[in-house]
Amino acid sequence: MCSLEGLSLSNFMSSISSKQGAAQNQHSNAEVDATTFQVVNHGPFRIVDRTGTTTIYLNNGPSDFTNPATFSQGMPIQVSNYRQQVILNTLTNTFVTVHTNTVTDVETFTLNGLAYRLGQLGKSFRTNYSGQANTPGAVPSGWFAGTSTGSKN
Repeated sequence: MCSLEGLSLSNFMSSISSKQGAAQNQHSNAEVDATTFQVVNHGPFRIVDRTGTTTIYLNNGPSDFTNPATFSQGMPIQVSNYRQQVILNTLTNTFVTVHTNTVTDVETFTLNGLAYRLGQLGKSFRTNYSGQANTPGAVPSGWFAGTSTGSKN
């Protein structure tokens, strides 16, 4: 995350050390609990649709990729209904995703003496990623980058 409107990231994230990694220093983590409801193969493309719930936590870290449960520790500060579509190119292992979240719960949290709320009930935001999957079983499983924007609803 490189910007979040209305919230100074110096308040939201600690300084990141290349030795420790971003996951260990972030003040927030997100956990997605999703179920695949449809997979369509179309030539070299595999299209996967999922629905579920996203929970963003005010992290009391550190988090560790070898222990996924550590990403759901801390105080839940936002919960949203989640819908995802992934389009994977099975020839190149590249993918694009679109995620739509509609906020269902928001909790006020405090950082450096200031109170914040991340989102509003009933409002939506959309996240898009582009990435490259790694060889199955390899670490990491892939690389991605993306953007997120609020939606008018």
